[in-house]
Amino acid sequence: MIEERSDASMSERPDDLPDFTNPPLIEVLIDTQFEAFPGFQQIFASEVWDIFRDEFPQVEEQQALPPSFETFGPPSRPQFNIQITRETAPTRFWFLSKNGNHLIQFQSDRFIRNWRKQNDKDEEYPRFETIIDSFSDEFSKLSKYALNRYSHKLRINQCEVRYVNNIPIDSKTDGNLVKKFFRFGDFGDLSIDDFFVKFRRTIRGDSGEPVCRVGCECGIAQTSSGEASIKLEIYARGAPSGTSLQDARLFCFSARNEIVRLFAEITTEYAHQIWGRKK
Repeated sequence: MIEERSDASMSERPDDLPDFTNPPLIEVLIDTQFEAFPGFQQIFASEVWDIFRDEFPQVEEQQALPPSFETFGPPSRPQFNIQITRETAPTRFWFLSKNGNHLIQFQSDRFIRNWRKQNDKDEEYPRFETIIDSFSDEFSKLSKYALNRYSHKLRINQCEVRYVNNIPIDSKTDGNLVKKFFRFGDFGDLSIDDFFVKFRRTIRGDSGEPVCRVGCECGIAQTSSGEASIKLEIYARGAPSGTSLQDARLFCFSARNEIVRLFAEITTEYAHQIWGRKK
């Protein structure tokens, strides 16, 4: 359940939260969405990069992400909308640290902060508290720029926290191997070439209202070097209780807690021993 607590208490790791010495974590993402900068044009992206250039000296262009809102209720039929336009497609900018492990993603209605482990020699996971503090400092700088340059206050309307895990396996996969790591992975003696599991569940507040959705996607994948692995992504997504950075922080800390608890719930004691579970 998403808890309403002060930012100071939320920044302290809950005593009952599962903890691992060596988790298979390779990426953590904090994503915030807000009303787009009024009158923003891609040529002004260099001004935003200037804010972060010292720590993020590399830049790449990616396709922009469409607006996304987590909604609750029965699934609706997919809707298709075809538009023909001559305008230049919007761009999402990646600002990367020198080693590429830290990444800021920016577009006129989005600010995303990533930590990525790209190989075994990379730095250890710096912990969520460190990542969200960096995100908060950088988002504050962006907010100041938006206010000074556009007289625009950034009001956050959606947040997402996502953990990506990579579990190396032998190239020959069978049901027993998957069962070693996941409680839902009992394929018996069936020999399998591949598998994919996906589920979501709604987290509700004290009064029963939906406040967040937690999702899990798990299946066989390949690393960049071509080795077989199990890729496990767990995310928590929804709207914070308010539109401020403080509200987003509170949501993200609770989202992290939901993700870590689900990770421990769906993985096995065997896996916990490998990853050094401390509590």
